Amino acid sequence: MKARLEIECQDPEKIIKSLEPDAGSSKFVVGMKGGNRKLYIEVSAKNISALLAGINSCLRLIRMVLEVENGRTKNSAGNPGNPCTGSSDEPAASGNSDPEGKS
Repeated sequence: MKARLEIECQDPEKIIKSLEPDAGSSKFVVGMKGGNRKLYIEVSAKNISALLAGINSCLRLIRMVLEVENGRTKNSAGNPGNPCTGSSDEPAASGNSDPEGKS
């Protein structure tokens, strides 16, 4: 099973460099590349539970890196803000869990 994520961000290479040591586990494999102000992530796993764990792990690590970079962890309402835009919306991400792109 595979999932592909595309996340808009200012400096995808910086995020990749920060995440490489922590990305992946014995249950899932993570591939990352960046370009044109976008971060591309592919998570592979043998089952849906491991795939979901991999996706969540990547998104949490990305959020942490961006929050540290921006010097904040929560917005004025006490909710995590979107470190890419400064809003309280979730990060701009799109995904396709179908490796053939047919969904």
